[in-house]
Amino acid sequence: MKITNVRINQLVGEGKVKALVSVVFDGVLTVTDLKVVEGSKGLFVSMPSRKNKDGKFRDVVYPCTAEMRQAIQNAVLGAYDAMTRSGVAPQAGGLQGAEEPTAVEPAPQLPDESELPWEPGDDGEGARELAAVADGAVAAD
Repeated sequence: MKITNVRINQLVGEGKVKALVSVVFDGVLTVTDLKVVEGSKGLFVSMPSRKNKDGKFRDVVYPCTAEMRQAIQNAVLGAYDAMTRSGVAPQAGGLQGAEEPTAVEPAPQLPDESELPWEPGDDGEGARELAAVADGAVAAD
């Protein structure tokens, strides 16, 4: 999977969040609402997240490998750095970046729907069971 475009959609002037970003993968999938954040160790990229019922934030979309996380971080921070050095503010549609596609090895093939531990459209109980097993909270059958 390649990062084919990075758009700095909005600069945020105050606070730790510095910019809102969209990333396009292989020209067919766009992930929006990534954030460039100023942390104690410098800038980093925060993936899109939602607050759950417990008030904790959970990533909605996230990379499954360290290599993909690093590729996203490099592409987004590279585009942000280029934009801030140029002094050009994002236009409608965002500032384009990542001219050279960033290649990352494809993730393992996902299981067929028939192999899932729940029926598509159920109440999500199967997904919660799978997540509990993945987190190590419950032993797998």
